[in-house]
Amino acid sequence: MTHQYKGAIFFDVDGTLIDGLDGIYQPTERTKEALRRLRQNGYMTILASGRSMLYLPEFDLQFDGYITSNGAHVEVDGQTIADRFIPEENLRELAHYFDVHHMNYMIEGSQGAYCNDMREESFQTLLRIFNLPAHVFHPLTDICCIPVHKLMISYHNLEQRDAFIHEYGDRYEITPQPGNLCSDIGQKNVTKATGVEELIRHFDLNRMDTYAFGDADNDYEMFCAVGNGIAMGRHSAKLETVAKYITQTVREEGIAEALHHLGLIQ
Repeated sequence: MTHQYKGAIFFDVDGTLIDGLDGIYQPTERTKEALRRLRQNGYMTILASGRSMLYLPEFDLQFDGYITSNGAHVEVDGQTIADRFIPEENLRELAHYFDVHHMNYMIEGSQGAYCNDMREESFQTLLRIFNLPAHVFHPLTDICCIPVHKLMISYHNLEQRDAFIHEYGDRYEITPQPGNLCSDIGQKNVTKATGVEELIRHFDLNRMDTYAFGDADNDYEMFCAVGNGIAMGRHSAKLETVAKYITQTVREEGIAEALHHLGLIQ
């Protein structure tokens, strides 16, 4: 496919564009200016998040496209390129496991987000840490006929998490979230990299002209899929092995610093 872009830059949200641990819930003015200049220079900018489209933060920024729910949903210029949903029978099996082991869970899809126990402490902590809009989530009454991109679970301790991973890790992508007792659950082999690779093919981009910014384990596959992975100043150890460059934190203007260092903006 003929395209108009020099390349593409993929941006994680939490810990990259914003940082709830530092109380930064909007991109800094310098970050916003850097992204505007990127687009002016002919680069596609893509927001790539574990979050659902339903509760992405509202930024005073324009992106060319979105990869959300850890790669299960991909769209560019408002056009859906890919949607991957977890089969209902799989959801029912997982829900049974969570109920038996007293684990709270949330499901996210194209039509809504639902939580099994809206009052549970870990869920309330999740809303607070990531500044999520509570009104987006609704009480879950039945998973029947709900198109689901991914799930989130919360657990009481790491032993409970590890037991779940031991039971289901070969069947699902299970990614612990930094800073809380929660994990994302998605279809096996569906990650942010899935969406990245689809966009590279769709726009016939040279892989060496693609870049990704991230900080957490769920950015690992995305770093492997692009030509250049840039880890934020505070990042998971897993990214050390695949990052081409390590920049500063969000507070220290890591995105703008790296874009200047890489020569993508002046």
